[in-house]
Amino acid sequence: MEPQSVFTQEILVPAEAIDANGHVNNLVYMHWFLQAAQAHAESAGWGEKACEAMGAMWVAKRHTIDYHHPAFVKEKLILKTWIESVERVKSIRRYRLEKADGTIVCSGETIWVFVDRQSLRPKRIPEAMAESFL
Repeated sequence: MEPQSVFTQEILVPAEAIDANGHVNNLVYMHWFLQAAQAHAESAGWGEKACEAMGAMWVAKRHTIDYHHPAFVKEKLILKTWIESVERVKSIRRYRLEKADGTIVCSGETIWVFVDRQSLRPKRIPEAMAESFL
């Protein structure tokens, strides 16, 4: 189930995303997820430069992906991402990649931890940041 605040990107599968099995390589999905997360943060005003100005950054604690159906070269896909939850120092981001007919290609989540750039210790997520994503 996705919330009201969903960031969406369209992807046209390029030939270089295809592996020896003839479908999109599993690592490419992770790359697309991370790109969408960055674009979503930028669109909300909380991109890398904003975090850097706060002396902070996001680090991934865990990525999970469930593969449902393969995708192939030149297919149009829709990537959706949203913030599922925000706690003191961590956030759960969800992803869903679909074909134009709604078939789910893969879904996943990342647990992100907000950390101080100097100490690399967890840092409290600013309330304004959390509110802008939920």
